[in-house]
Amino acid sequence: MPRLKDTVDPFHWPEFVQSNVDFATNVVQEALDREASKDVFAARCIASYMVMRRETVGTRPCIVLMRSTRRLYLQEHVLKHPIIAGMENYALDMVFIANVRVSLRYLEVLLIA
Repeated sequence: MPRLKDTVDPFHWPEFVQSNVDFATNVVQEALDREASKDVFAARCIASYMVMRRETVGTRPCIVLMRSTRRLYLQEHVLKHPIIAGMENYALDMVFIANVRVSLRYLEVLLIA
């Protein structure tokens, strides 16, 4: 932890910690959802699935880390602006969609082999 704390700027540390707490909370919730519906055919609507994956792909803490390493001292009201928050969410969506695409390709290769 000391090396990580040295890497993340003190200005960004609280947001970095909170983004990791949120990530862990959402991963646990995803696991509970899967466990609760493992014997039942359950499908989320696309919007709900995208929100859940956006928070469990693990990229939001990386965005905070990137802001820290680039010394981007943006105030919370700027980050919470609907346009900025939307752009961040779209970036996260692109990451998880690429992840799904690669995972499906990997699964396809396994099934063919």
